[in-house]
Amino acid sequence: MLFRSTIAWGFYALGVVHFVHGWVYRIIDSFDYNLGLKIVWVILALVLVDYVIQLLKVFHVNVREKFEQLRRLVLK
Repeated sequence: MLFRSTIAWGFYALGVVHFVHGWVYRIIDSFDYNLGLKIVWVILALVLVDYVIQLLKVFHVNVREKFEQLRRLVLK
């Protein structure tokens, strides 16, 4: 069973590389370089925000509580 699954994934990968890869390149090449660069920076910023949010959730950091503690410390 594992052997058949591996073969299926191999054909899937070949299909992605053969068909989807060229299509994605054509879409990317249709954009202006500077616009593409701005889009990449926005995507990276969104990924960074999501990454930080997920880390805060994993480590059970209560941002509102920390903000209030910092606010009380600054206002003293």
